[in-house]
Amino acid sequence: MKRVNAFLNRSGSGKAELSPTLTSPVGRPFEHKPLDETQSSLRLLTLSPELSADGTIQGYVSHSTLERASYVCLSYCWGPAEYVRIHINGAPFHVRKNLFDFLDLVRILPMTFYWIDAICLDMENVSERNHQIKQMGQIYSRAFLVYAWLGKMAKMAPFMTHLRSGSKGLQGQSGPPRNTIIQARDMVKSCVFNNEYWSRAWVRTSLPSIP
Repeated sequence: MKRVNAFLNRSGSGKAELSPTLTSPVGRPFEHKPLDETQSSLRLLTLSPELSADGTIQGYVSHSTLERASYVCLSYCWGPAEYVRIHINGAPFHVRKNLFDFLDLVRILPMTFYWIDAICLDMENVSERNHQIKQMGQIYSRAFLVYAWLGKMAKMAPFMTHLRSGSKGLQGQSGPPRNTIIQARDMVKSCVFNNEYWSRAWVRTSLPSIP
């Protein structure tokens, strides 16, 4: 908590001036505080690298504006309706398994602010949803980085070592068997190039056209 507060305070002297809301009581579900819909406001998430006392991922949501915020956006598929509990501002909050896997991966990275729709939007607030949809293009275009999360691909793990060493085999050095390289290539094609992420409407419309 001290680390997060220090980070939020430090950001206030720079480009992002946030108003942390870290006082939700433990036990009650996390509730979004209203956004100021008279300006380009948005919520941002920071993740603690440390798990809570019960081993739960924990994050903190703050408010900012597009003009002042510096953040990373996440582009991903929601995936199956399988939910996992995390803590937001000290209160329980449930996210889908695909998003949970992403949070578990990046929480150990240097602390930054994230804009993630499932957490930073109050999905039950119609007025807010309309407000955020109108500025969705700006939210993504103003991010200094956008992650495209294709999901956790456990079945690719055995092939990663072979892929890394495959170039050595091509240079005449010892490398994995050819059939292993072919299997790894096919696995990448299946998991990455044929990933359902690329078929989503918002991804297809934003991809540059290829002559």
